[in-house]
Amino acid sequence: MGIVAKGVDLSHHNGVVDFEALSKSVSFVILKAGGSEKRGHHQFTDIMFENNYKAAKKAGLNVGCYFFAGSDLNEHNAIDDAEYLWRLLQGKQFEYPVFLDIEAQYKYNIIQTTQAAINFCDYLEDRHFFVGIYASDISGFKERLDKKYLKPYTWWVARYGKEPKYATENLGIWQNSSEGSVYGVNGKVDTDISFIKYDDIIKKKHLNGF
Repeated sequence: MGIVAKGVDLSHHNGVVDFEALSKSVSFVILKAGGSEKRGHHQFTDIMFENNYKAAKKAGLNVGCYFFAGSDLNEHNAIDDAEYLWRLLQGKQFEYPVFLDIEAQYKYNIIQTTQAAINFCDYLEDRHFFVGIYASDISGFKERLDKKYLKPYTWWVARYGKEPKYATENLGIWQNSSEGSVYGVNGKVDTDISFIKYDDIIKKKHLNGF
């Protein structure tokens, strides 16, 4: 697969980012918008999301986002999570997909987690968003999800050191390291490679606020 673009994904853990400097090294960023917690399935917004979104846009970067799903994710509260995220996305435009982050769920809940992911994605698709699933190649797509039911959505796959070997059918973005180093970000950062020119697709179809 040919590399279309290089990027990073960011959350409050990365602190204050110099997006102007970052834009000299990468062309897209995927921002943590928020997530849900196990206790009471409380949803939250990442404290840096709004600032990061505005600064990334100002720097001319293509932007996507993700929602971190809590360990108690199920087919019912996934709709609540999607609705919460939908509210966060209002008034914004994203050139890259909106992802559900699957990594905290229990391995023995494959059927439940897969259905929850479908419900989450379908809720946002119905509201004209380009959605996808983030998970690790093996511990995510193989051990926590049934990938054959997730083919309608694009995949952002984590595997460090070498390309994904299991979750390859819908591979759109490869998270290839958690210890990257780029100008504008203090310390280590997750780095990503995109194989799809998402911005062209999203804008042409008038998705993600366009």
